Amino acid sequence: MQVVRNNTCQKKQTLPRLALVFSSSSEQMADLTGITRHAIVDDKLGLGEPLSMQTIHELLADLTGSLDRSQGNTKGNYQFIPSNVLLSSPSAITWYQPSREGMLWLQVGGERCGFKILWPALVFNVQKGSARLSVAALDTDERPTPENHVYDVPMPNCYHGGGFCLGSATLPREIDFSTLPEIEACMYDALKTHSNNSQAVADGSTPTAFWVGMDVERRKTGVIPTITASQMTRIGYLGDWIEQVASR
Repeated sequence: MQVVRNNTCQKKQTLPRLALVFSSSSEQMADLTGITRHAIVDDKLGLGEPLSMQTIHELLADLTGSLDRSQGNTKGNYQFIPSNVLLSSPSAITWYQPSREGMLWLQVGGERCGFKILWPALVFNVQKGSARLSVAALDTDERPTPENHVYDVPMPNCYHGGGFCLGSATLPREIDFSTLPEIEACMYDALKTHSNNSQAVADGSTPTAFWVGMDVERRKTGVIPTITASQMTRIGYLGDWIEQVASR
């Protein structure tokens, strides 16, 4: 008797049991308004259950971990925390940079000009979901605490309270510790074209006029232009500022 063996491996069919529905006011993910979870019963979508941000982050972490394991990546998605990072969460990163010498690029009277200044210490906050960058100035190069004073950034393209106009600059697609220098470059290296905040400098000068005047003095004295805490406008405390920019 001849025996015929069927060696074909039949995979067990996987049926969908759960669906996530993304609601948005437009086709852009930046306009996302909510995510709901739906059970699938008899090929029909059940009623939706709104998901909290914590649940969404947990789901993403589970999916990322599953993908890492399926690809043989046992290291996972880990990164060392840089020493200048103050806060990090799934939704935002806050970090600071001490004062530094660097170029300031301005557009004055339709002409581009640049000169070296001593930048004040800055604290950066980037919201990952909305890719929104906020920046404030500090009066110390030491690692700040929630009780440290923060100031309006006395630069063109900066708004009262920490808003920042990116102009033609773009934030990196991936926002994590490795891309913080790219985000900082949007502030340090970008051409500053317009003074948005007449309150940023305590004497009422626009930021453009202030720095152009400081450059005139530099040509006379050879001293690199800078700005002191008394010349900046204080807007509150660091801890409160972080909460404010996160809620915008």
